Amino acid sequence: LPGFIDSHQHAAFKVTGMFTLELHECESDKAYVEAISKYCEEHPELDAIVGAGWNSPYFTEIPLHKSTLDKITTEKPIVMADAGFHVHWMNSKALEMMGIDADFIAPEGVTVEKDENGEPAPVYSVASGLDYPSSGPEHAFLHEIGRVKYDVINDEDTIDAFFELSRMEGIIP
Repeated sequence: LPGFIDSHQHAAFKVTGMFTLELHECESDKAYVEAISKYCEEHPELDAIVGAGWNSPYFTEIPLHKSTLDKITTEKPIVMADAGFHVHWMNSKALEMMGIDADFIAPEGVTVEKDENGEPAPVYSVASGLDYPSSGPEHAFLHEIGRVKYDVINDEDTIDAFFELSRMEGIIP
């Protein structure tokens, strides 16, 4: 049964965005890397480079991989959340500090994809609604047993699907 699950809001991220790197205005993979590089250079006093706002469809030429961020720095952690704040792009230093390696076992509701060598894959996801105790365990369980499938969609697709579902259910004409 299609539906919408919104277990939380991201209002707090707007506040933290005032103190971190905002990538929402970038429109290419090269622009993301340039913005992160520039921010890192302009803020040598920071112990970590943190930001948000990237979108995977823009990655057409540069890999969405830790090696891309490692070219900027391996001396301090870089953690960049996607525009939805649920998928994180990190460099090797961040992964090391978090203890995420081939032996890492993800907690319930968290996904760390691994490559063919068993190493953490390029991006790391905390799926929407799966990371909160109020809905996490049930949704994670249903996903694990194949009863539900979660898809990633953008805001425009969400609004279109909401209206289509509302019409199908007779909620709106």
